[in-house]
Amino acid sequence: MAEEPERRGENRMLLRLVIANTLNGLGIGMIAPLIAYWFALRFQRGPGGIGPALAASFVCGALGSIVVSRMVRTHGLIRPVIAMRGIGLLLLMAVPLMPAFSLAAALYALRAGFNQGTAGVRQALVVGLTRNRRGLAASLQNVSIQIPRAVGPLVAGLMLHAGMLRAPFFVAAAFQAAYLVLYSRFFRGYAAGGV
Repeated sequence: MAEEPERRGENRMLLRLVIANTLNGLGIGMIAPLIAYWFALRFQRGPGGIGPALAASFVCGALGSIVVSRMVRTHGLIRPVIAMRGIGLLLLMAVPLMPAFSLAAALYALRAGFNQGTAGVRQALVVGLTRNRRGLAASLQNVSIQIPRAVGPLVAGLMLHAGMLRAPFFVAAAFQAAYLVLYSRFFRGYAAGGV
């Protein structure tokens, strides 16, 4: 039956998606849910200072999505994600090294532009992984990020409680770097084939 090899190929791609996204979810969960708390601990800032910093990160994320959508036209689906997320990874590691709140907040917002801006492009890849099971692919995308993401705050919270204010960023960066390596290896050839 012609559909069976195709279905097996799709299942392989979906499994790769789940593996890569698990690392991504762990990295996201280490930082995103606790960043406001981290700003409060590290710089003794309250909601009046942290709120605008987080708002700026969402605006940068939206602007990043416009930039990456233009990059996709000439560079395909994978290379812009790797480039932008790679820059975001470097910015993530720089945030805990900043001596002042304004610098840390600016780098965090800028990082969101590079990191979160790729979400739409990554979703476009996901819905192209299967021919007739796009709902399944989108659901696996969400579940494979959200469940590991739930573990991140537990681990990062324990680190912060122990006074390790930089460690969550570097552990998250390690997960994000592993995600980028796998994402590139798993999907580069597939996307080039016409997703």
